[in-house]
Amino acid sequence: MKKANLSKRFLAALVDGVISNGIMTAIGTLLPGIGNIVMFALSLIPTVFEDDVLGTPGVSIGRKAFGQRLVNLDGTPVDLKTSIKRNAINAGMVVIGVFTLFIPQWIDIGLVLFRDGRRISDLLMGTRVADLQETPQLTVDPPGDDAPDETD
Repeated sequence: MKKANLSKRFLAALVDGVISNGIMTAIGTLLPGIGNIVMFALSLIPTVFEDDVLGTPGVSIGRKAFGQRLVNLDGTPVDLKTSIKRNAINAGMVVIGVFTLFIPQWIDIGLVLFRDGRRISDLLMGTRVADLQETPQLTVDPPGDDAPDETD
């Protein structure tokens, strides 16, 4: 199992983070009196569903832009339930991190950089981020390739 390209993975996470923070800023601007805790709780919603906004579980806007996808360990696409559970674990780790000097996030960084590229949530859910060219079952064959030759 090959690690996904780390540069692309970082850039995809950056794109997704900018989008999530943009949503949080919009909520704070439109509803200025809701308070920091409520705004923080609302900001976790895009985190949980970020991999599913394009209608394909495991493909966030950032991952789509950089040719990556969340897959099961065997390379098959994740289902919606697995993707949401994985991201809920990540959101929970953010909450824990606020109170623990971000220890879960430091562990995640170590796992991604120095191990097999799988975060804590990947280890718990049996998933990983993969480059699309690494997972041929995720590509679509052009129509007509499997059609029989017409010979009379």
